[in-house]
Amino acid sequence: MAVMMGLPIAVGYAVRLAEGLQNFFPWLTNIDCRVLYLHPVLVNFVAACVPVSLAFDIGSRLFKREAFRAVGAWNMVVAALFVPLVVFFGWLYWGSNDDGKSMAIHFWLGNSLAIVIIGLAIWRWRLYAKSRPASALYLVVTSITLVALAIQGHIGGSQ
Repeated sequence: MAVMMGLPIAVGYAVRLAEGLQNFFPWLTNIDCRVLYLHPVLVNFVAACVPVSLAFDIGSRLFKREAFRAVGAWNMVVAALFVPLVVFFGWLYWGSNDDGKSMAIHFWLGNSLAIVIIGLAIWRWRLYAKSRPASALYLVVTSITLVALAIQGHIGGSQ
């Protein structure tokens, strides 16, 4: 209940911080628009690799297939490699496409998901290096991340 009550306050702070950052970096609005469109293009790599990774990790546990384990691990690594680029170009894109609250949520959720995806890739790679399948906890955390990624994509796509 306290989290639900604190969410509007957090969003308000996020909006004010986003406005302050945009005022601090006014050059963001002067970037050539062709560069800005790299964010919606690159985000699709992450949006594809995370669910493919999860599907193959579940498949590796169900069917005991080494190849599925490898596909799951490598897809999460690829997602983690693209995430910094997505965030960088997202920051540039954000400067020219800010609508207030929903964009602030997209901004903070995106940055948080970037950290989580890099963490998941490290976690998954360590399991893969030890020839172990994805743990049940890893699958749950990745599933939650995938739901957050879908919400993130919906917010960003509606801008």
